[in-house]
Amino acid sequence: MHALRGRYLTALTVAYFAVTSALMALAGSWPTPDKVAIVGLLLALLLAKPLAFAKDWVPFVFLFLAYEYLRGLVPALGWAVHVDVLIQADRLMFGRLPMYILQDLLWVPGRIPFYDWIFTLTYLLHFTLPLGFGLLLWVRDRTQFRRFMVGLVILSFAGFLTYLFYPAMPPWMAAGKGLIPPVHDVMARTLDPFLSGPGLPTLYFIMSPNLVAAMPSLHAAYPMLVYLYALRFFGRKAHFFLPYVVIVWVGVVYTNNHWVIDVVAGAVYALAVFAVMESLWCRRQAGLEGPWSGGPRGWVEPSCPVSPGQAAVDVPPLPAESHPAWRSAAGRDG
Repeated sequence: MHALRGRYLTALTVAYFAVTSALMALAGSWPTPDKVAIVGLLLALLLAKPLAFAKDWVPFVFLFLAYEYLRGLVPALGWAVHVDVLIQADRLMFGRLPMYILQDLLWVPGRIPFYDWIFTLTYLLHFTLPLGFGLLLWVRDRTQFRRFMVGLVILSFAGFLTYLFYPAMPPWMAAGKGLIPPVHDVMARTLDPFLSGPGLPTLYFIMSPNLVAAMPSLHAAYPMLVYLYALRFFGRKAHFFLPYVVIVWVGVVYTNNHWVIDVVAGAVYALAVFAVMESLWCRRQAGLEGPWSGGPRGWVEPSCPVSPGQAAVDVPPLPAESHPAWRSAAGRDG
């Protein structure tokens, strides 16, 4: 019964978030963190958990908005913008800049192929995807939600610090300045339908974008982090998400938004943040709670390795009713 409830909540959350995001996109109002929070609050009202939602989400939404606000300060500093090293790195890996290789294969003059829309859509899901995944975790298990969101915020600010000390030019800007040959502007012919509507009010109107934030690619890092946590929480089912990660990585290069070396760096950042955060989590669990077992069917509780020289403690399994994931899925946590 409880496993069925957990699957029902998962399906409800995915369907709800997909429908609301689609409606906003059709209205020319793409989801931003503040809009996602409002959408999530409406779902929390349906689940009769508005206070728990506010308690869990407000700090993270505030941190995301702070990150978005602060990153607009980077261009104002007037520091030297790097690009030569990025061009050389991509040429070293491929012999030729990879966006030209992809555009020779995929660009269709005179019409927009279906994959151009897919690459544009996945690019615009930059914030929507990780926050939607966070909403899914929040519905299922608020502890897992906090665990993922802390990693997501740390990854974002790690990217911000890199942008601060190493501002890097994206390919489209390098082409515009004549530093590399001209490129096809894929998103110039696909972006307008997503952003041309009347839209909804958002705090993003008062924020300045950072156009020299190529290295690392957080567009590549976010889906990688989602995949790693999905693998941790859902086991092998997470492999169904892997093609999405690859599509994003190919898309940001094909659309001239990132160099391949940016994508590699973004993946490395995600792996590093995940490894560090999971190590700290395991140490915390070992010090506070010890091993857990049991829980709702289909939910894979992550296990922490025993460090060399440390004796494994034989703790009898706790009943499923005592497991925090079970309590959350059963609606008994907040």
